[in-house]
Amino acid sequence: MRDSRKNLLQLIYDCDQREGRPLQINSDGKDISSDTLTLRNDVRYLKDNGYIRETNPILHSYVLTLTEKGEYFVENGFRLPEAHPPALILAMQLSQMPSLVIIHPVMNLLLAKILLYLN
Repeated sequence: MRDSRKNLLQLIYDCDQREGRPLQINSDGKDISSDTLTLRNDVRYLKDNGYIRETNPILHSYVLTLTEKGEYFVENGFRLPEAHPPALILAMQLSQMPSLVIIHPVMNLLLAKILLYLN
């Protein structure tokens, strides 16, 4: 992942930890020492890949918050683990309840792979 994206994730994380609110930045990127195009591409990439959400749209600004994936990524040194331990525990519990349906498509795929591995 590009350093500019990691820096943006860190800024969002720090704002949430210090102030308990989403990060609001100007869309021109000047308040975070970034150019408009880089910032726009970084926000789009991070949103499309599930690291951030844009909340309360404001003209000429971004209001950004981390998703669980984004928060986990920042807290773990900008690394995603090979296998997420809580997902493995959940998959083991789900193997005892085959009629349970998980709605989220990413979890469905992840759990299907884990259950195949366990069986």
